[in-house]
Amino acid sequence: MFGTAAEGYGPKAVTSISLSYFLCKGLSDYLVRGSLLSMYLKRFGVEAALYQRLSNLAGMGWSVKPLTAVISDIFPMFGYSKRWYMFVSCLVGPALSLGFGLLPAQQSSAPIGAALVFVCCFTKANVDILSEGHYSRMMRRVPAPGPALVSWIWWFIIAGSLISSATVGPLGDAGIPQVAPFIASGVQLMVLPFFLFNWFGERPNREERYEDACLLHEQEVKKLKGSLPSSSENADTLEECGKSGDRPLAITEPTAEDQDTYGEAAGDQLKPFVFDEPRSCCCGAFEINKEVAARNMRASIYSGIIALCVLSVATASILGTTTHLLIAAVAASVLHCGFNFFAFPLIIAKANLFCYLQSASSISFPGSISGFFVAAPDCLPDGPHFSFSFFQTVGGILSSATSILGIMLFNYFFSKRTYRMAYFSTLTLIIISSLFDLVIIMRWNRPYVSDHAIFIMGDAIISPVIGMLNWMPQIVLLSRLCPRGSESTVYAILAASSNLGSSMGSVLGSIVMEYRLPVSTVVPCNFDNVKWHILISGFLAPLLQIPMIFTLLPDARMCDDLNVNEDKKAEMGEKEEKNTSHPEVEAEARR
Repeated sequence: MFGTAAEGYGPKAVTSISLSYFLCKGLSDYLVRGSLLSMYLKRFGVEAALYQRLSNLAGMGWSVKPLTAVISDIFPMFGYSKRWYMFVSCLVGPALSLGFGLLPAQQSSAPIGAALVFVCCFTKANVDILSEGHYSRMMRRVPAPGPALVSWIWWFIIAGSLISSATVGPLGDAGIPQVAPFIASGVQLMVLPFFLFNWFGERPNREERYEDACLLHEQEVKKLKGSLPSSSENADTLEECGKSGDRPLAITEPTAEDQDTYGEAAGDQLKPFVFDEPRSCCCGAFEINKEVAARNMRASIYSGIIALCVLSVATASILGTTTHLLIAAVAASVLHCGFNFFAFPLIIAKANLFCYLQSASSISFPGSISGFFVAAPDCLPDGPHFSFSFFQTVGGILSSATSILGIMLFNYFFSKRTYRMAYFSTLTLIIISSLFDLVIIMRWNRPYVSDHAIFIMGDAIISPVIGMLNWMPQIVLLSRLCPRGSESTVYAILAASSNLGSSMGSVLGSIVMEYRLPVSTVVPCNFDNVKWHILISGFLAPLLQIPMIFTLLPDARMCDDLNVNEDKKAEMGEKEEKNTSHPEVEAEARR
């Protein structure tokens, strides 16, 4: 894999990108998030409900990353759209990780720690989304080694997560969980040279924008001719533009009316080649790409809406009461789901709504269930009494390994099935897999089968496989719905929407625990309601998703191409028919 990727993109770029993912996402992020259980329950000594409410902010930090992608594309820093944003993120993130680990061991530290973890995870999400945008451009220029590069990166992420899982468990058992954020802080600092010396090989913003202008102009010509450019034609176009000697041919300021949301040509007349030079501001520290802002206006506004929703729910989680949290969650969901149909064509909006509602309706109770598993004998005499090493390290390593098995099974059983059939089948399996947790909670396995065996079979082997089978159709669906020319931005928004839905599912679990079904993880402990949490999350919540499957998902196989906007395509077809006889189109195509 490395040889193929390095041959296409260069060994320095491939090595630096993969190491940045290994250090920043695989190690640093998983170390911080893996330490939350022992930090909140043992070091800070908070109740399960508060742990669930505050630890959820780590996931919310990853839901804000589309805003970073939009800002970096519109306002490049020091001549580069990604490099220096990642550099600043890797300066701020370690300071926040260090601050989280240095908080005193008392309950009042928990809300402050949640705020630090939220911003810390946001900095890691910035590196993730901007790195994705960078190697996506590399893959568009040289498509053949792309799969090898992506596979190589994911192997590094998995390796980092395995090392993190092997680290956080023993640290929790030793009573020093704060060491994990300290390690995460140093690890993220090691990524700084990659951006300082530009080992990623990112081109200056003006070169990138000129290349995009050439490609968009060539696509407009080909669309009016009735065909889209191939990769080789794109390369020829860039070469011709670069050799023209009179760049730019025309410098104008395109308006939003001249282009649609995804940058397709508006109207049936061929426009001259347009290159809108980036403007400098703030004494040259930033540039402004007005053409990018106009081309992705709706997606940019939607990214801001998602960020606003996340910040409102995060603030209510830290400072608000249960009622405040409920109001913030409902308002954010209504705003997010409503604006979704303004930002995207109908088929993308419906799929995005499904991914959000599916994740949000998967109500989760990690605070009560994890608290039950690791409760000490003085808290729960008849409990499973799992150590952190077993629960997080052994369970985490097995989960990572069996997730790979889930990918293989998906390719064999579901890759050519319909989205509806795949989701419905995995939904049934999710309900069945919840029985393993219920058996341990109700103690039905004792004294015949050990709790450790049931946990390994259910939570560490079967559940990760089913979770991957349920997750893969979503990845395929989102990838097929991203429109040409805006793949990175739209995919980031769709993925962040799903992340926000998962956070909402945990928020709903917190509200249920605080309003009606509380548990206590502080002596004297009370886990009487954990069985109801299992019934809600494992049996009742999945049933809510059945109507969504048959109303929001396209009735198509995962191997089929999806028509993003049939009406627009039909309209463009009519225009192409008319424009094939236009002399200016023929002349431009021949030139």
